[in-house]
Amino acid sequence: ATVLRWLIKHGLKQQCAEAAGVCLSCLVGVVDVANPAILQPLIPDLLRSLLLSMSSLEPAAFSYLQVRAAGDSSSTDNYDTLERLRLQVVQSGPIASAVTKIMDMMPSMDISVQKAVVPELDSAIRQSAGLTTRTAAADCVSTLCATCPNAFKNDTRLATNPSVSLLRALQSASEYEKGQAAKDKYAHACGNLAALCPGYSVR
Repeated sequence: ATVLRWLIKHGLKQQCAEAAGVCLSCLVGVVDVANPAILQPLIPDLLRSLLLSMSSLEPAAFSYLQVRAAGDSSSTDNYDTLERLRLQVVQSGPIASAVTKIMDMMPSMDISVQKAVVPELDSAIRQSAGLTTRTAAADCVSTLCATCPNAFKNDTRLATNPSVSLLRALQSASEYEKGQAAKDKYAHACGNLAALCPGYSVR
């Protein structure tokens, strides 16, 4: 657990890309073999760190090519194709596998841990400028809605309700995203989450 905490808080923030990559590789390996009981108190921070690392370690060439395609009004198909390619590459990688394993563990986790994951997903969507992080977080929301709906049950006021804040983050991401594949993921997550949020927050 001590090693995991160091990797999460410091290892992934190394200035040297090679060092950050080694730390990420270690972290993914630990997630693959660790006992869920050991991971449980670390899961909210761990999940957020893995999601953010998806964009930070993505080859810059993908983003560059998609930005160039976005500047060409006649290349909408190319933009969407590049976006789908980016998402497919990330989803088949080791980070995505670790995230999937964590999400598979969530139904067996304490409700307090499930609830603590919600603001971390919100933070990942709001703070990341990376497409792959935001879409992966949206997928996590959809999964959590299906497997752990009580994680989104909260009696706090609208302004401080984590589930409502997450819903607004997804809605905002959907409005500003250009690619259809990402929009579809945000819309799917938004629809799933809206069904669990207080009615007054969806009106």
